[in-house]
Amino acid sequence: MSKLAVIADVHAQRSAWANRPIEGDSAFALRQFAEICLEADVCAALGLGDLKERPLTKPYDDGLWLRTLARLEEGGIPFLYVQGNHDKADPPCLWEYPNAIHLHGIDATLTGGEIVYGIDYQDADSLAAALDAVPAETAFLAVHQRWAEYMGSATNPHGRLADINQPGLKLVLSGDLHQTIIEDVESVGGTFGFVSPGSPTMQSIVEEAEKCVIIVEHGVPRVVPLKSRQVIRSPMLTGPAELSEFLAVLPGLLGDARERAAAAELPDALHTPILQVRYSHRLDDCVRRVSRLAAEKAHLFWKEQPPDEAETGAKVSIVTRGEAVTPLGVLPLVVPREEEPLVFALLERGLTSRDKDEMVRKTQEFCDAFLEGRDVDQGSPG
Repeated sequence: MSKLAVIADVHAQRSAWANRPIEGDSAFALRQFAEICLEADVCAALGLGDLKERPLTKPYDDGLWLRTLARLEEGGIPFLYVQGNHDKADPPCLWEYPNAIHLHGIDATLTGGEIVYGIDYQDADSLAAALDAVPAETAFLAVHQRWAEYMGSATNPHGRLADINQPGLKLVLSGDLHQTIIEDVESVGGTFGFVSPGSPTMQSIVEEAEKCVIIVEHGVPRVVPLKSRQVIRSPMLTGPAELSEFLAVLPGLLGDARERAAAAELPDALHTPILQVRYSHRLDDCVRRVSRLAAEKAHLFWKEQPPDEAETGAKVSIVTRGEAVTPLGVLPLVVPREEEPLVFALLERGLTSRDKDEMVRKTQEFCDAFLEGRDVDQGSPG
């Protein structure tokens, strides 16, 4: 039987985070992937789309895959791949790379005799036809899709795994979820295993910190953990006492994270941890106090807990008792001037200015300042 290594959603680039100078994670993950393939003596490696952030990338980003595939070629390991929504192109995104085989619409026979078939990312209108074209003898199906069973509540799915009618299918290997999942699925064609490797690096603060690749051996998938940057998440800080307690232990947490990174032999660029601070909107000095301690020692992310419905309802009732309600009059109740002076000033200008060009300039100034120093929680979209 064959042994197959699987990776997905690398979004390979210098920094996989939007608006954040967090660098080196993609390079380290790909280096680990290549060594895992060689050590496990796999017969092939498989990429499940969004291997690049975009089809045409910068020289550094191209070099990440060039180095990875060259290392696999040294071990005689071919790299099979399908394209995702981020890197889908014609010619395909890795068409010039050595040892890379674009799997869309074709099948490949592994050393154990199993057939793997690939489908590039499809929209909801074209997925059903692409699935109908899957050869009956396919054992492993490689795709990059949003499935109703897993992402249907968060976004518009492209299709349902339960509708796949392939009685001989053993595994559906899918990118796009950025989450590790291994479980059985019942479909109209029978039961098959569903495998999502997840992304090999964090690309958004909402993702789990533990990352992996998948090895499929004898048709059975197993998780192979990857080393990665340390992540610290604060408890929800609701009052001044909790904030003070957290600040007291924070230097130790940051020091421990760096020690663990060094012990794991992470590259120097990955020694700086990620710190997510969750706090109540009432703690108006939380950002300032945490930043003073940690701004130079961690990549900071903020999660502010908004007012609850009772507080919001009270503000609304105060407004509705007035004789006249205007946007400018409501503004102080929606955005406290003292707590968010930059936001308040920008909105106030927008409600009073008739100069469109001036508003565009002021908005850009605000965004540049805000994104540089504060509160961006999202990374690359999946």
